Amino acid sequence: MEHILVECKESPATNHLWKLAKSLWTKKEPKWPEISYGIILACNTADFKTRGKPHPGKNRLYAIIISETAHLIWKIRCEKVFQNDNLQNTSHTKRELENKWFQCINTRLKLDKLQTNRSKFGKKAIKETLVLDTWEGILKDEENLPKDWIWQSSVLVGIESC
Repeated sequence: MEHILVECKESPATNHLWKLAKSLWTKKEPKWPEISYGIILACNTADFKTRGKPHPGKNRLYAIIISETAHLIWKIRCEKVFQNDNLQNTSHTKRELENKWFQCINTRLKLDKLQTNRSKFGKKAIKETLVLDTWEGILKDEENLPKDWIWQSSVLVGIESC
């Protein structure tokens, strides 16, 4: 059971997904934790600071990357066990894994953008500044995006494949 979420020699798919997560995170912060169940379970309690002050954007992004990657690993494992009767030769290609992972992360980005809508969500809407701070530094072609890119439909997370 231990090999489902954390790195192990038996699961190249798991290792590849964590490499993608690390690649995205290190665009924002150079320190990457050694993945363990504790790191996954406590990802929402991260407390990154910039010059001694809490950095809510980094904390949110960290929680998103860790939790979404762990969830995707779990879904892929369930797919293998339940749909493919745990056959050894039913693994995904690196490209398939990358596509699934990018879809997860980009879906979270789109959800964040939608949740800033004050007319729809009122006081429960996420502040635009928090969303901007969360995704700053990891967007595809970010230097050419407008300052307030939240209302742009074609914004995507951008990293090279591993």
